[in-house]
Order: sequence, then C-alpha cells, then structure tokens
Amino acid sequence: MPRIRFEDHASFQTGTVRLVIGGAAGALAALAGRTLLGPEHAYSMIMGCMGVGMGIALMWGRRWPALLVLGPLLGLGSVALLLAAGDSHEPFGLGLMGAVLGLPLALPSGSRLRAALVIAGTALGAVVGIASVRAVEATLLGPIDAPDIASYALQGGIVGLFVSIGTVGRHITVAGDAVQDALARATRDLPGDFAELVGRAGETRVRVLDALERRADGSEKERAQVRKAVDELAGCIVKVGRRWQAVDTDLGTTSPAVLERRIAELTGRIEAAADPEARAAYEKARGALEDQLQHRTEIAKSRDRTVARLHSYLAVLERLHLAVVRFRSSDAHRFATEMQPMLDELDGVGTDAELAAQAIDESQRSSTTSA
Repeated sequence: MPRIRFEDHASFQTGTVRLVIGGAAGALAALAGRTLLGPEHAYSMIMGCMGVGMGIALMWGRRWPALLVLGPLLGLGSVALLLAAGDSHEPFGLGLMGAVLGLPLALPSGSRLRAALVIAGTALGAVVGIASVRAVEATLLGPIDAPDIASYALQGGIVGLFVSIGTVGRHITVAGDAVQDALARATRDLPGDFAELVGRAGETRVRVLDALERRADGSEKERAQVRKAVDELAGCIVKVGRRWQAVDTDLGTTSPAVLERRIAELTGRIEAAADPEARAAYEKARGALEDQLQHRTEIAKSRDRTVARLHSYLAVLERLHLAVVRFRSSDAHRFATEMQPMLDELDGVGTDAELAAQAIDESQRSSTTSA
C-alpha cells in the first residue's frame, strides 16, 4: 500500500517566505520604476520585476555569482516567454513563465516524477496567482482605493505565494509499504490457515497504523515505537508461514493415511514371509515407514500448536488496535504509560515467533534425515 508523505516542511516554509518576499519586492521595484519612468509598459515592468525577484528567491542559498546572475536571468527569461506569447495567449505565457521559474527546483530533484510535478505546479501557480491578483484588485483593493505601495506589495506577494505552492511536488514522496506488500503476497501464496492468519494480520496492521495516524497527541517517537512493534510482529507471522510452506513442500503429498496403509501391507507381508531374510527386509522397511509416520505426526502437532500461537499473536495485535483507539484522545503521557505493557508483550511475541520458526527448521531437518 503506497503511502504519500510530505517531507522537509521547514524547507517548504522557508521557500514560501522567500518567494512571497521576492514577488513583493519585485512588485515594489516595478512601482518605483513606474514612478520614475512613467506608466508606459507597466505590465511588462511589473511582471519583469516580479520575475527577477522570484528568480533570486529561487536561487537563494547558492554562491553569489549564481544568485546575482542566474537569478535575474531566470526571472527575465521566464517573463520574456510570457511577453512573447502576447495578450491573446496570456494564460499560456504565464504557464511558461511559471514552468521556467520551477526549473531550479525541478532539475536537482532526483526524480522525473518530482521534476514534472514541480514544473507543472509552478506553471499552474503563476496562472492562478495572476488570476487571484486580478480578483483581489477588483473586489478588495479597488473599492477601498488602497495605496499603491500596499497594493503592489500584496499583489506581488500573492503571485509568489501561488508559485511557492506549486513547488509542493518537490517535497512529496510516494513510498511503497514493504511490510504490507509482503503480507499481501503471503496471503496469496500460503496454504489454508496460514493464508487466513496472514490476511487478518495485514488488515489489523492497517487499522492500527490508521488509528495511530489519526492521533492528535503523542510524540513521533511513540508512534515509531508502535509501528516498529507492529511491523516486526507482522513480519514474524509471515516468516513462520513461509517456513511451514517450505516444510509442506519438502514433505510432499504423502499423507499419514497412505503411510498407515503401507505399514499395514508390510505387516501382512512380514506375517506371510517364510524366508527370514525377506522378513527382516520387510521389517526394516516397515520401521522406516513407522519413523516417517511418527515424524509426520509430530510435525502435524507442531503445526497445530503454531497455528494456535499465531491466533494468540493476532489477539495481541487486535488488543493493540483497541488500545490505540481508546487512548487516541488522551494526553500523550497517559498514552505512553498505558501502551508500554502492550509493546513489551509484542516484543515477547516477536521473540516467540522467531523461536517457533527455529523449531520448524529443526522439524524440517529431522524429517529430511529420517526420510
């Protein structure tokens, strides 16, 4: 089951602040330029200055030559594409502008999917940002006749905000759930009782982790401790099931009933044999079959004990789920106190499962030797 995670919140928040400041500073620079040079080409000026401001914000943290040269070039290049698109294709031009602004974050992302998400996000962010600016200007700034300095700064900050939201794809990771995948495969592959047990373990694990994610209190350390215990128990159940699968494969399809029938046949031959050597050979063969039957009987008992033990393990896991739900709204200290005995029991269960797996190996080797 894939899990979507948002990584490095601090980096995203810092980048957002820089882009908002860069957009606002660029807009204020455009206001100063309009005051000095006149209102002609005001649109080109404000977009160019905002582009430069956001370009510098995106290149922030690099060496000064890169910051002072590549930042403005990035911004001017993105705006050049916007202006080249013309008024009739402004949304397309804004998309190109945003996509170019996203390149410094997309290229080093290390993932084609992340790069595509960043470029698409910043392209959409630029389009939505300008649309939002015009809506704010028409519904809020215009009617109250806001001062130009406040109006320009707010509009530039809004564009920077939406472009920064577009960079969210850089922080999203889709990670596969290896434990749940292993449980799903084992449910398909294992026979009978073990498939049912593994399937229930997978379902209960999902419920525990979902309840854990919905908790409003508790530290990440506590959550990690619970997740670790649950994953180890689920892994042990799969391991035990896999080892019993190997035992069944090695034992083959010969059932105890078949062995008993063959023993009965050999007993009849022994009773009917007149030759001592033939009788001795039949007795030796019967002894080997009796050994096999005894080992299979012991293995069957061990299997039943293992299944019963795994049912008890599942009961522990289900109690853990109820405990997480029960204490979901309690304070973190109480949760940690109440959960600790449960986690200790889970640790013991994991150890028992490992010992059970080792016992299976012993039975398997013993059966192979006797065969």
